[in-house]
Amino acid sequence: MRSLALALLTSICILGVGCQAESPQTCESSADCDSNQSCLNARCQLTDTSLPDADHDAQAGDCRVEPCAEGLLCNTSTGACEHCTLDEQCDEYAVCHATERVCTCQAGYVRCGGVCTSQDSVESCGSQCEPCPEVENGEPVCVQQTCSALCVPGYYPCEEGCDGPPGQCVECLENAHCTDPQAPVCQQGACTGCASNQDCAGVEGKAICDVATGMCAECLPGQSEACGDFSCDPQTRECTTTELKSRGSCESCRSDDECAPDHICVAMSFAGLARDSAYCLRIDTAPDANSSDCQEPFMVLDIKESITTAELEIVCGINEALTTCEAVLDYNRSCTSADDCGVAGLDDGLCELIEFEPGVRCTIPCDSSLEYPQCYFPYGCASNGDTQFCGAH
Repeated sequence: MRSLALALLTSICILGVGCQAESPQTCESSADCDSNQSCLNARCQLTDTSLPDADHDAQAGDCRVEPCAEGLLCNTSTGACEHCTLDEQCDEYAVCHATERVCTCQAGYVRCGGVCTSQDSVESCGSQCEPCPEVENGEPVCVQQTCSALCVPGYYPCEEGCDGPPGQCVECLENAHCTDPQAPVCQQGACTGCASNQDCAGVEGKAICDVATGMCAECLPGQSEACGDFSCDPQTRECTTTELKSRGSCESCRSDDECAPDHICVAMSFAGLARDSAYCLRIDTAPDANSSDCQEPFMVLDIKESITTAELEIVCGINEALTTCEAVLDYNRSCTSADDCGVAGLDDGLCELIEFEPGVRCTIPCDSSLEYPQCYFPYGCASNGDTQFCGAH
């Protein structure tokens, strides 16, 4: 009877009914377990037969030769790819998925090259597993999983709404950032020239757009209304302290506007070298080519170009090979030496006795062999033995 009961109990146990489960077998690797088991956490456990075919295929290969599918673990003893059961089995910043039993990256991390990396890292910003691009005038940063830039002072990160290169440091985001009058407009992150007066509205003291150069100016040559009674410097495009039409023959000038009526502002030279300044000279208004209305000492007829209009005119000039406008205007001024006359450092003036004048006076070199008189009326050329100069009747 006892043997019959044991046999019956054994039959029931074989059928899996009413028997207490035996303790899991300990193991070091899956080789210590039955064929339908794997070694997980040092215990033999049944292999999950509900896994997708792809997972079984991954387990069937030798992971010591071919890597496991993403998220599976490699048993280096057997070469089998296995599923995880605990978070501790996964790499840093990865956890074991509750239902799929594969290692997945924590929230805020993405797997790049088999390693979970932060989506807020410059090296793997967002989900592209690519580093943020290099940044000129700054350095790349990752903000809310989007590449941006940390810019040096004077530059701005080009982000949403910016029409320049995204993620880069740009010169400007709006016109207010462009303070240079030569480039007052912000376009595609760069300061550029103006196209209308409206573009110069924010530039203090320079509200006029010089369309030809793209720079904002206080005034424009030939349009000196902005300067009132004063001239406009054509180089700086700024108002001067020189009154309009106030400069006479041989006086320095910056534009025709500064010269007296019937005068133009021209470039001049001395002894073949160009002068730094320009000078006003009167236009010869004689009715025909055989006459001249020029007056001493401006009797040398020359063809000169206006520095303002570039138009050519016949003007009443001086002998630029021998003297300068400064020396001509110093004529008959008291002096102690030639250095007091004309331009310092140039041999353009002399200090000599002039007939009927007290003491030595400033005068200019002349050449009696030349066609045109060069001295103030009624004086002609005199000589000190070495040099001819204006000073004799």
